Amino acid sequence: MNKEDVLKLIQELNEKQTETICIEAKTANKGKPEKYYDTISSFANTIGGVILFGVEEIKHKNKATFEVVGVYDANDLQKNITNLCSTEFEPIIRPKISVIDIDNKKIVVVKIDMINQRNKPCYYKPKGLHNGSYIRVGDRDDN
Repeated sequence: MNKEDVLKLIQELNEKQTETICIEAKTANKGKPEKYYDTISSFANTIGGVILFGVEEIKHKNKATFEVVGVYDANDLQKNITNLCSTEFEPIIRPKISVIDIDNKKIVVVKIDMINQRNKPCYYKPKGLHNGSYIRVGDRDDN
């Protein structure tokens, strides 16, 4: 993914004023998010998607805007994501990770492909098959 692709995704979020079935924004400027395994599982089990780490959703009275805030440490975040996907999921997830610079702020872009039907469901092993399997419904990750 390149800078123009990422800017288009952020523009789409701002136009719709919400996350979508295949685009999720995660603030990660003060450290890695505590929970994002559910989004990885839901994208893998639904139609795939992109997580934009370093993009913050700011809720106003009647709408939401999405702003680039950057990530705390692009290298560390990539390592955390890669380790999570290769050790904590069944089946193993192979994310496509890019680091994009926008206004001198780093965004870590993680593309998760839908897994093959015969390998579903993709689940977060620490929560088990039933509690760790998610699907994407609109902008939510449902169990």
